[in-house]
Amino acid sequence: MLYRLRFTGDVTEAGLRARLSRFAALERTWEYVELTRQLLRLAALPTITPVKALDAIHIASAIILRDQLGEPITFATHDRQQAAAARTLGFEVVGV
Repeated sequence: MLYRLRFTGDVTEAGLRARLSRFAALERTWEYVELTRQLLRLAALPTITPVKALDAIHIASAIILRDQLGEPITFATHDRQQAAAARTLGFEVVGV
């Protein structure tokens, strides 16, 4: 996505470098969840708010991470449907 902004002229080369640097710093703070059968089974469960398959995997990953950490986490998305589903599962949602 960032490189596409450069190719379309929406960001300068310097702007791209700055965004990539910010992204790299942010990425170092992320927690990763392994894609397992348990995660896929959780993602396949019916939800109150319908979501697409990849969105369900992201939400299931957040559930697993929240359970592993034993504390609330914030769910970030720009997708309104995914946000609605995450909220029904008790997540604080940012980005929409």
